[in-house]
Amino acid sequence: MAHQVNKLSAVVAARRSKPGLYGDGGGYYLRVTRTGGKSWVFRYMI
Repeated sequence: MAHQVNKLSAVVAARRSKPGLYGDGGGYYLRVTRTGGKSWVFRYMI
């Protein structure tokens, strides 16, 4: 079964302000820090 990717649109990602990890599918997460910084994270296992 395929994973759904791109669950977060650009508008939704821009509006996220509460700290945490927000899944986008396929191992990609939007990380929001306490100071409001945002970055994309790719998590994988070998």
